[in-house]
Amino acid sequence: MPDKYPAAEWVPWKRDDAEGRPTFWPGSCTPVAVVLHIMAGSAGTARQWASRGHYGASWHFTVGRDGHVMQHLELDDAGYQAGIPASNPDPAWPLWRGHGQNVNWYTLGIEHEGFPGEPFTAAQAEASRALCRWLSETLAIPFDRRHFPAHAEIDVLNRPNDFNTPALREAHYHYLFEEEEMTPEDKAKLDAVYEALVGRGNEPAGGELLARWNANGNSLLLGYLREQEKVAAMSSRLAHAER
Repeated sequence: MPDKYPAAEWVPWKRDDAEGRPTFWPGSCTPVAVVLHIMAGSAGTARQWASRGHYGASWHFTVGRDGHVMQHLELDDAGYQAGIPASNPDPAWPLWRGHGQNVNWYTLGIEHEGFPGEPFTAAQAEASRALCRWLSETLAIPFDRRHFPAHAEIDVLNRPNDFNTPALREAHYHYLFEEEEMTPEDKAKLDAVYEALVGRGNEPAGGELLARWNANGNSLLLGYLREQEKVAAMSSRLAHAER
């Protein structure tokens, strides 16, 4: 598993702070999800904190408002990014393992430059989505809401606007998981894949195969299959009506 995001600048978090306290836990994370945050600050602060070894808050990636991405920790390092006080109630987040296991040991953290109530720029939103998709593929985790939760879904008492206010958060989630429009080149490639996997007269079996392939959240091929099934059904009805 690669530890570095190819599109990121490597700005490593200093291992210890000025008093010798560890700023993260090297090799202590087995990630099953990625927690999304908003900094309530600037990307410049993230760079300074990482370089100086800030104690008590460390994370894996920072996505700037200009779309620039910095990586601060390896993917198997645990940062101080999503933990909650033991006195807090258990969150409803379905992957929560209880207070007995530090949530930082099984999640990565992405901070987004800016403040709650401030919409992401187009460049930032695009960079965020590209990073999340890469992490989904690299970590072999589904590209869906429960595997990319907001910090507000974990620390429900102290972080209601992290990442961002609820309305802006939902807008980014819609952008994050929406399907992109196909180009003619993409459609030609999908035609070839569809024909190879499904073949003429074997749609049900092919549909089951594509459904399994798309179980992790990338529904482009499955959506295309459904579209083709609708076209075939409509053509069949028209042909029957003309008889």
